[in-house]
Amino acid sequence: MTAGEVFARRGFRDSTVREISTLAGANLAAVNYHFGDKKGLYHAVIACGHEAAGPMPADEAAGISDPREALRVYCRAFLRRILDHRKPEWHSKLMAREMAEPTEALDEMVKMMIRPHWERLGAIVGAILGPSASPRLVRLATQSITSQMVFYAHARPVLDRLFPAEEWSPASIERRGEDVAAFSLAALDSLRRVGGKA
Repeated sequence: MTAGEVFARRGFRDSTVREISTLAGANLAAVNYHFGDKKGLYHAVIACGHEAAGPMPADEAAGISDPREALRVYCRAFLRRILDHRKPEWHSKLMAREMAEPTEALDEMVKMMIRPHWERLGAIVGAILGPSASPRLVRLATQSITSQMVFYAHARPVLDRLFPAEEWSPASIERRGEDVAAFSLAALDSLRRVGGKA
């Protein structure tokens, strides 16, 4: 999608509907007709990128009663989503730019896409830690698990240089998800044993 590529390269503020229309071979008025304005187009591009990235992790983990298995499923699904080579290349760049230069779209993205899945992971973590775990500990553990997975997306260029023999095949991505789950379960079990206080 041309708009995604332009927004990823220039950011929301420096992109123009005219440039996007010209590169896409589209009528300038058509963009305004379908999306209202540049902001509407930007929101549509972000939503399109998320849909192209595949099923959301919380959806795949839904309905799994065993929280330990739910965590494994969640971690594998999360890494598939952020590392899948079929995802548009511009999507990751656009998301990184949105984090660095937040727009109103980030508020909407957190509300509609991120928060429900964050809460699902937090519920899984809370179930593993047990009822004595404080909300703060559940939040910190959820952040830790998420950061392990996000690391692979943001540090991949460095990892490719540090470990050039490592592959990023679907099977290797599944293994990374299992590794994150295994490390996290070991930490959660340890926290639970000491009383789950933080």
